[in-house]
Amino acid sequence: MSEAIQHQATVWLEKPGLKHAREFVRAMRNSRGLHHPWVSAPCDPQSWRRYLDRLKRENEAGYLVRRDGDNELCGVINLNVITYEALCSAYLSYYAVQKWAN
Repeated sequence: MSEAIQHQATVWLEKPGLKHAREFVRAMRNSRGLHHPWVSAPCDPQSWRRYLDRLKRENEAGYLVRRDGDNELCGVINLNVITYEALCSAYLSYYAVQKWAN
């Protein structure tokens, strides 16, 4: 079974895992100029593992954004501080890979 969450015409979302470490870290290192000073994306294997550990919490979620067709990583979407009470809410953060930022 695929780990795809939603499949659209141009992009689809995938739950991140250990198998994505090399691709993700490389893309984020190449995107530092785009992200600074707004985002501190995981740029080494240790911070990638910390990111994955954080996503195991009930109130955190994160997804890789991939291009349809070639499955290339083009961004990240995070839902943080998710609450499931009367007022369901979360903080949304997102950032692109430099190559696809235009």
